[in-house]
Amino acid sequence: MSDKKMPDVTGKGPALSREMIAIFKEIDNMNGLSADAMGKIKETCQARGAELEAMLGRAYMKTVKAGEVAWQCKEMAADLKAAIEAGNEAGALEILGRIDTDLGNLIHTAKTFVIRMT
Repeated sequence: MSDKKMPDVTGKGPALSREMIAIFKEIDNMNGLSADAMGKIKETCQARGAELEAMLGRAYMKTVKAGEVAWQCKEMAADLKAAIEAGNEAGALEILGRIDTDLGNLIHTAKTFVIRMT
């Protein structure tokens, strides 16, 4: 993962998620690894991208925590794209596993987030 300093992500979860989905769409058009690895990468990116796109309007996506996770996943997606371009299959699959786990947790939290007004 890149060693960049995290910007202020307050309320930026949806915007960062859209940027990540755009990177996923770029990855869908790429080739550079074995057919099996690219198939797995494309399948995961399409599935997680579609799930995330459905969550963009949820209240949780504008929280600081969602913004942090979205920024980290966007950076990992950029690293994944770079690994594919470099032909680093092992590195790409490792990054994909981390993205899949982190996005899965983000999507689950967004689905189950409840606003309590007391």
